[in-house]
Amino acid sequence: MAAGPVSPYKALGLPNAVHPTLQTEPVLSITAGSLRIELEVTTLDAVKRQFGGTIRGTGDAGDAATWLCYAGA
Repeated sequence: MAAGPVSPYKALGLPNAVHPTLQTEPVLSITAGSLRIELEVTTLDAVKRQFGGTIRGTGDAGDAATWLCYAGA
C-alpha cells in the first residue's frame, strides 16, 4: 500500500501555531537556478513549471497548508 501525501507540519512535528520571534523577515527571496523566488509572492505553480513536482494540500481556511512535493523512485 502506497503512502499518501503527508502534511509538512506532521512530517516535521511542528505545532499547529508557530509564533515568530524575529522582528523582521530574515530572507525575502531565494534563487534556485534561473528562478528568483520571492517568498509570499512567487506561486507554487511557477516553481512547479520550472522544476516539476506535485502540488499537495490539506486542511481548509485557517488550517490550510499547501506545498510542492517531490518523491524519489
